[in-house]
Amino acid sequence: MSTIQENSILYLSKQDVIDLGGLSSEPYVKAVTRALMLHAKHDIVQPLKPYLRINEENGHIADRIIAMPAYVGGDVSISGLKWIGSKHDNPAKRNKERASALIILNDPESNYPLAVMEGSLISGMRTAAVTAIGAKYLAKESFRSVSIIGCGVIAKMQITSLLEQFDSIQTIQLFDLNIETAQQLAAQISERFSKVEVRVEDSSEQAVRKAEVLVTATVASSPHIPFEWISKERLLVTYQLWTCIRTYSLKQTK
Repeated sequence: MSTIQENSILYLSKQDVIDLGGLSSEPYVKAVTRALMLHAKHDIVQPLKPYLRINEENGHIADRIIAMPAYVGGDVSISGLKWIGSKHDNPAKRNKERASALIILNDPESNYPLAVMEGSLISGMRTAAVTAIGAKYLAKESFRSVSIIGCGVIAKMQITSLLEQFDSIQTIQLFDLNIETAQQLAAQISERFSKVEVRVEDSSEQAVRKAEVLVTATVASSPHIPFEWISKERLLVTYQLWTCIRTYSLKQTK
């Protein structure tokens, strides 16, 4: 692994990140919790993120590159940028993960760069940490059932992070339009977490209705889950713009 010297830039590959514990949910949960606390104290700077879309009118909603700059204060005190690209057809067409990312960290005192690192793993595990933190405070206490819609790379990180953080989980329901993808993920999860029952459902409705915590992680470009499937007792965590078929108004919650 690379070492850092004064006035030099540290370069971390994906394997470097893994060697530093990058596959474990705990450091991400701690870091994101700290960042959210600083956010609540307004001790961050987070400008609007620009989207680069080459074919904005006719392209897929998931096809873009995003620049995501931020400064986090407190005892963290670091500036940085995540440069993350995504193509919805990367897995099927190019045999690559949908998203790729680089992270650049800067010293906020001098604004000099400190590190450049592979960011796709960090980005995905950070996303999973947000789910875990949300479930801790918003989900039903000691929830036992989790459903995942979409069984790609992000889904695996979501499931492993939730299972590492919550001993109460007993069943995982999976649904993907490609049943082989769902079956492969089910086998991977079952191999590591043998005490948890992992099921591949025949429909998204079956998975949704069985969930106490529901996570959607697809690249769908149109709504696909009616709110009627989701009871008030369930926590919905969505990582896409288009999840539900119709708008759920405030009047309907009364």
